[in-house]
Amino acid sequence: MAKATVQNLLDAGFRPEQFGSPPNFEGNDGYLGLVVTASGRWAEQRYGVAAYASVSAGSFAFDALAHAETYHASAQLWRRRVGFLDANAMASRDDGFAYLNRREMIAHATECDAQAEFWIAKAIDGAGSVDGSAIALGLVESGRFDPVVEGAVTA
Repeated sequence: MAKATVQNLLDAGFRPEQFGSPPNFEGNDGYLGLVVTASGRWAEQRYGVAAYASVSAGSFAFDALAHAETYHASAQLWRRRVGFLDANAMASRDDGFAYLNRREMIAHATECDAQAEFWIAKAIDGAGSVDGSAIALGLVESGRFDPVVEGAVTA
C-alpha cells in the first residue's frame, strides 16, 4: 500500500481541470488514486518489498517514502498535463506560448524525478544523511619508490 495519498497530490496543486476534468478524479480508484498506487509500486521496488511492507507511519522512512512517492506521482502528472495540452486543438494556435509552457512542465517533471530519487535515497539511508544515491570509489597506490613524473627534474 502506497505511503503517499491522493491528498498529497491535491496539496501539490493538481486539479481535475488540468487534465480535462476526468470522472472520479480524487477517488482512491480514480485518476489520482491510480497514479498514487503506481508510485507506491515504484517505491516498493526501489526500497525492497519486505522492507517497504515493514515501514510504519510516524517513522522517518515512512515520511521519506511518502515524499518520494508524491514526487514520482507529480512527475507523471506533469507529463500527463503536457500530453493533455498537446492533444488540445487550441494549443496549436497559442503562438509559441504553449511550447514554452510545455517546456517548463517537462522541466518540472524532470525535477520531480530527481526529488523522488533523492527521497528514496534518504529512506534507504534510514537517518537521512545521504546526499544522493551515487557511489564514490578511490584508489591509493603506495610502495617504497617515489612516483616518477616524466620530464621532471629531481635533485
